[in-house]
Amino acid sequence: MKRIRTAYLLVIILLTQLPVLAQSTYEPLHGVTGYDYKIKGELELIFSNSIDFKNGNRVEGTYRIKSPVVLSFNLNDLKFFKAKPNEFIGYVENQYDAYSGFVGGLFEIPQGGYQENENWMQVETQFKSSENDVVSKVNAKGEIYPVLQVYFSVPGYTEKLKSGLTGLQFRLMIKGVADSKYHPQRNVTGSASFGPMSLTEGFDLPVSVGCGTFYGSDLANALMKNNLLEADAAKKKEFECIYEAEYFKGLPRIDALKLVNFLIKPAGNYETPISGSFYSDSESGTEKATYTGNLRLWGGQIKKSE
Repeated sequence: MKRIRTAYLLVIILLTQLPVLAQSTYEPLHGVTGYDYKIKGELELIFSNSIDFKNGNRVEGTYRIKSPVVLSFNLNDLKFFKAKPNEFIGYVENQYDAYSGFVGGLFEIPQGGYQENENWMQVETQFKSSENDVVSKVNAKGEIYPVLQVYFSVPGYTEKLKSGLTGLQFRLMIKGVADSKYHPQRNVTGSASFGPMSLTEGFDLPVSVGCGTFYGSDLANALMKNNLLEADAAKKKEFECIYEAEYFKGLPRIDALKLVNFLIKPAGNYETPISGSFYSDSESGTEKATYTGNLRLWGGQIKKSE
């Protein structure tokens, strides 16, 4: 009888420990699993940007955009992010790479929107460029294939996590460039001038959203000035993380926990304002940008990824 009770007690102990053991060996999941979902929404954005190359060339533009978007996420990742946020150290920082851009992340909004015929990105553009003393201008509006992408990150996550998830913010990097060869356009109206030539039709509607044009050269100069070009990888990486966070410090930020909680249990709709700016000035050039808008996600427009 005593042996039976001992065995029974051992089984109870093992069963109660199984969730703990499973979580302790958890690794963030990616790829096609039963936990992968997509949720539809829209992004409204007013983006203004000017770049002075300090060689006489300059570009500037203001884009008023209303775009369908789809946010892709892994439900299992988000649940464990809330349960064990320490396991995501080194993963959600999502540092900008001067050569390949952004990689990875807890979730993202990829290019393409709904991929449905009735959902195009609406754009109003005021664009001006001066290159080799030739001035080009476009003042127009129309609809194009959705090209906006959004990357979510938490620079300095290790330190910020010490205060808990409450108050944690995702930094948003919003980017997208339209190319008429790959991104269809329709209903384009307005006017354009390219040097002496003026057009009222037959021109492409330009869209260029993003910042950090000189980041690569600025980072290289900063490494050189701090005698880190020949430093070991760990020391160089530490410097780059700090430099990158400071370089893009003004980008829009949103409440992290509010978005994560909504994606775990999407009741109703989600909306958050977007506001931020960017500025850099170096030997390479000067760049300024401002972001104003709203991100909305529709709770009734969520489905498992195929």
